[in-house]
Amino acid sequence: METVKIRFPRLRQGKEIIVIARYDTGDKWLRAHLNEINKTYTHQCYTATFILCRKVLENLIIHHILKKKYPDRSRQHREKYLDFSKNRYLDFERILTNFRNSSNDFLPEKDLAERICDFAEGFKEKANDMTHSLYHVATKKEMDEKNFQQILDLVATLEKSLNPQ
Repeated sequence: METVKIRFPRLRQGKEIIVIARYDTGDKWLRAHLNEINKTYTHQCYTATFILCRKVLENLIIHHILKKKYPDRSRQHREKYLDFSKNRYLDFERILTNFRNSSNDFLPEKDLAERICDFAEGFKEKANDMTHSLYHVATKKEMDEKNFQQILDLVATLEKSLNPQ
């Protein structure tokens, strides 16, 4: 058996973190994931960054949009994001379908809801491909083309419309 040596570049301590993901939130778990996204991007771990972005986006859509728009009061509302047979959240593909099919409920922000779905769809497809394929390693260009911060800004705008101050 042949031994393969993999060389890793030495990471400098104190390297300035490149911020590609900001979201104003009091949720410590969301903040932790956003920090992790920024760190993986800074250290050129683009596949990890991509998958973490998908995870954050999925959770924002569930917890910051769907659960706020459709509170737990009725089963019909909860079916938009919960799989009762498995006692867990629906798969991201089903969540996006339900979100898109409910875009009329978000008037006057219907176009905003649909735009979020369009952007999220790209993350869902690419992240699934990266997760399930040995041969797809994300590049900086792929990550940058998704403009994750723009999606976060759209989600924040929609979330604020659900909670007028």
